[in-house]
Amino acid sequence: MDTFYQGSQFARDWLLAFTRGKLNVKFDTVFSAVIRRLKLVGHDEQERTVNDIVSELYPIKEQTSQKKKLEKMTKLQDCCAKLYTKPCFLHSVVNGALRSNDRAKLDALGPFCYLVYNYIGRHNNQSISFRRRLLQLIRVRDTQPMILYRGDYVCSETLEEYKQAAGREDKYFRWRPFVSSSLDRDVARNFGHNVLYIIELQQYLSSNQFTYLSNNSYIESKEEILLKPGTRFQVIKVESDCRLKRELVYIKIIPSFVSNLR
Repeated sequence: MDTFYQGSQFARDWLLAFTRGKLNVKFDTVFSAVIRRLKLVGHDEQERTVNDIVSELYPIKEQTSQKKKLEKMTKLQDCCAKLYTKPCFLHSVVNGALRSNDRAKLDALGPFCYLVYNYIGRHNNQSISFRRRLLQLIRVRDTQPMILYRGDYVCSETLEEYKQAAGREDKYFRWRPFVSSSLDRDVARNFGHNVLYIIELQQYLSSNQFTYLSNNSYIESKEEILLKPGTRFQVIKVESDCRLKRELVYIKIIPSFVSNLR
């Protein structure tokens, strides 16, 4: 179950500690921090893999040397989001720490999580005015939701919680890690073990909670949609699919108005 808190406490707490409460992140500072910390996180991995990761980051500083801060941060966020999709240790280590809220890894993984988190919320923060958001709230019933799919494994206790919460407006759940999903149901079925989520997402109200990764990914065939850490949802219903030997968990994403962490 979950509370009403919106956003990622892991990323937020790193930001508060890193900036000493000022919430002002400088490009040079976070650029150096993300490279140093990723080297530290990967010290037990193959040296070639770690070198491949940091070699993607190093050119950004030179490429953006004459750019404004916003353009520099945008480029760095883009690179980190793509690295998240790289078939290596990185995404599993990041999501493991987020899932368990491992504060021992806050310093090491905080910069990377912060940059990918803001990558997801960035387009909404830059382009959607208060007036447009108000119109979206008024017209929400006229819009068709986006349907996403996610294959996963959940323990029997969590599955029972889903069943008990199905259809109840007062019960919420939260995904702490970054959450990969797909527009393609068949793709999602290839992942996970005992559960297939069918995810209803209002594109306009929740536009700050997801991003398309198809054009910024090492794996372009997944039609991947990435959801933010801290995404909250309610369970609509749970059904058994004997043919797939999985539980079908129908959920709807709860809109958040936390676009990014400054």
